[in-house]
Amino acid sequence: MSPQGVEIVAELARRFQAGDAEGAFRLFHPAIRVEQPASLPHGGWHDGHVGMAAMGAIFASLWERSVSNPGFSAAAKPSSR
Repeated sequence: MSPQGVEIVAELARRFQAGDAEGAFRLFHPAIRVEQPASLPHGGWHDGHVGMAAMGAIFASLWERSVSNPGFSAAAKPSSR
């Protein structure tokens, strides 16, 4: 992952930790596409912001979730802000 990508992931985690889901969603590209394993209740392809919101709603109805400090490989670390 590029250093810029690491920064985005770190900021995404920071926003989710702060309870700013709307701000986190603004970091997603409008054409984001995520595949979850078909064995999960929220499995399948999720396209765009609408798809991500739908996936998140299903996920939230089934599990408690939290975002803790993301781990990064030695290849790239987020800079301090």
